[in-house]
Parts: sequence; C-alpha cells; structure tokens
Amino acid sequence: MQKSNINIQYLRCDSRENPAGIDNPSPLLSWILDSHEHGQKQTAYRIIVSSSQKQFGKSIGDLWDSGKVISNQTAHISYKGKELSSGEQCFWKVKVWDKDNVESNWSESGFWSMGILEQSRWKAKWIGKKRNLEDYRTEYKGKEIFLPPSPLLRNDFTLTHKPIRATLYATALGLYEMRLNGKRVGESYFTPGWTDYEKRIYYQTYDVTSFIKTGYNVLGGILADGWYAGYVGFCLDQNIPNPRNHYGDTPALFCQLELLFEDGKTELIVSDKNWKISYGPILEADMQMGETYDAQKEIVGWDRLKEIGQDWEKVDVFDPKVGSIEAYPSVLVKQTAEIKPVSMSGPGKNVYLFDFGQNFSGVARIRVSGKRGQKITVRYGEMLHPDGRLMTENLRFARVTDTYIMRGDEVEIWQPKFTYHGFQYVELRGLTEKPELDAVTGI
Repeated sequence: MQKSNINIQYLRCDSRENPAGIDNPSPLLSWILDSHEHGQKQTAYRIIVSSSQKQFGKSIGDLWDSGKVISNQTAHISYKGKELSSGEQCFWKVKVWDKDNVESNWSESGFWSMGILEQSRWKAKWIGKKRNLEDYRTEYKGKEIFLPPSPLLRNDFTLTHKPIRATLYATALGLYEMRLNGKRVGESYFTPGWTDYEKRIYYQTYDVTSFIKTGYNVLGGILADGWYAGYVGFCLDQNIPNPRNHYGDTPALFCQLELLFEDGKTELIVSDKNWKISYGPILEADMQMGETYDAQKEIVGWDRLKEIGQDWEKVDVFDPKVGSIEAYPSVLVKQTAEIKPVSMSGPGKNVYLFDFGQNFSGVARIRVSGKRGQKITVRYGEMLHPDGRLMTENLRFARVTDTYIMRGDEVEIWQPKFTYHGFQYVELRGLTEKPELDAVTGI
C-alpha cells in the first residue's frame, strides 16, 4: 500500500520532548510535518496513547485512540482518553493523511509520564538544619553578608529485590542536587527553579530505575541557598536592611522515591526525620556572590558507602509556609556548550586573564595543579580596563567570585554547582606557575 511522503517529526507533549512527571490531566500533543513535495499538507490525523511498551508495539491505544480525525491541526491537541493517574506512563505516536488522503507511516514514539496529581499523595517532609546565622558573617565592601555552607543529606535503605520501576520526585526551598548510590541524578542546574514559594513550589521527576540495586542503597541530596535564602537582585546596593532570606533563612529538601516491584507492591523512601546531615567541601554557594569549594573537605563515598554517616547529625523537620507543590512546566537549565578561551594574558604577578571572545552566562571549569591547601581565586568580568585589568565596578556589590582550595592531587578539575555568572573574561589568581590556555573552559 502506497504511503504518503510526509514525515512526522518533533513530537512534543505540553511543548516539551518526552516530559517526565507532568500534572496536566489533559496534556497537549504536537508535531511538525516535513515533505519534499510542494504544497503538501495534513488533512487528518490519528493519535494512539498506550500504557505500556507491549501495547504500544502492537499499536493498541488502550489509553486513547483518537481514530481518524479530519483536521489540519498539528499543535496543542488535547488528550481525550482515559483518566490518567499519578505516576502513569504514556507512550504515544501519530499518523496523518496528506492532501490526497494518502496515509503516512506512524511517527517515532513519544512519551510522557504523570507526576503526583494529588497533594495528599505526598508523604515527604521538609528537612534540613536550622541555621544560627551568627556563625556565618563575612565583611565585604563595608557590608555584612551571610555565606553559609551547603549541607549534605543522606538516607540509606536495603532492598531484597530490585524494583521494576523507581521514580524520584524532588524539590527544595533553595537549590538541590540529588545523588543515588554515588551518581548524580539528572543533568539540570538550579533545580527546582525560582517561584513565589508561598504560592507554589516546583518539583522534578526522575526515572532512577537503573540507579537502584538489590541490597544496600543510599539516597542523598546537596542544598544551597538559591533564590530562597540567598542574595537576589540589587538588595545590597540599595541598603535594604535584610538583603537576603527573602522567603526564608534555611534551605530544605523535600523528596519522595517511589519503588514499584514485579508483584505490584510498592515502597516509599521519603525525606523525613530519619535522614542525617553534615557539611562537606562547599563552604559558600550563592547565585550572586559565587561558590567556594575546599577539596580537602571532600567526604569520598558519602552518597554510597554504609560506613559514612554514622556520626552525622539528625536533620531538623520543618513546616514552612509554602504553596502548592507543582510539576515544573518548562525546560530546565542545562549545559549547552563548552567554550575555549581565545587568548591569555598576565596583567599582574601571578594573575592570569583568559578571554573567551564572547559574552555568555555560565561558569568556568578550571584544571589546575598545586599544593594541598593552595587557594585559587576565579573572578569574572564582561570588560577590561584600558590597562588590561578586569573590570568589576559594574557588578556593584555582587562578589562574582569562585574559590577553589586544592587537595594536592597532580591534576584537579572543578566547576561550581550552585552559581552562575555573565562574563567574557576569567581571571585566575593563586597559581604558582603560568597555566596553559586550556586551564579554563567556559561552561
């Protein structure tokens, strides 16, 4: 049977590619058409949505089969199938009919999964460690600023059987990075994103089935102030009495790991009073001020080893005034490119300035060598003074400085987790030998 030469591409659900954990009960499906034939167009479509790979492979739309719909619409077609439940997986594809009513092949597969649809389904608690802000005072340009360290949180659990599916839902007051059995969960930065926390907080959904193992497991998280408790905007510059802690003064983690086993049984691992907390190498982390990392304080294996955490403190459980917890509705911040510097100069003794040839938002990844305890300072700027020095006056009271303290290995590579900067130039201070051009990479 002859097939149309129309190709169906760019399948999207709620304007995203294969989104995980959406909370729209009627997702909007879209696609783009391509054809080498002039004047070609869609005159009808058929969508099927399946609850499993098995059904999908047989082209059975047990969740929804739209049948042939006479329409040229290719965007924002509302799902009209069976009512979807929390955590449900949905596999979908579409075929179309062209201007001559000739049927196309099926598209490639698309996918989405549902998030947590009912607030009552959340069993997690907000956890962290209440701060004594008097312990974290730093004098900077005549202003008193707080730069507390980032805590590490962990909980261990043992499984007699490996689950067939493991889904992690996570969010934070502040910023978070999740870890599971020694591996980073997800690739995004600055999760869960900035909201008016009293109205809503976004969460992310991760398929972590491949991370889970039979036997001993460790689920961990790292927290930072972010927009919740850090410095935001021009508050220091405007002499606002409390230039940070706009929403709260202590970051907190909120996560729920849902395990589904072959026999249909489920198990929950949630953030609660059983978690432990400690502090590691991230001494400071702020969106405007920058990040300080002491590699001497690394706790190797904190997110995977059983013997670590026995002497850690118990977490505090919080009941913050927050709004509804909702699925993140857009595309997350991710690394999009690595940029090499085009030149390096030395405007002062042991000061090395790298020019990336363009202005961009990101951080610098450094590759350095030195003695244990040696401090490398990384400063950022968008312009230079006429004499070649880095210009930072336009940054006002934002410190925009990252600091790395070496552990003394032969070669050490580091980039910040919880800050970013706008820059064209990066200045390194603290090296005892002239670096190569590849000592810095723009991320």
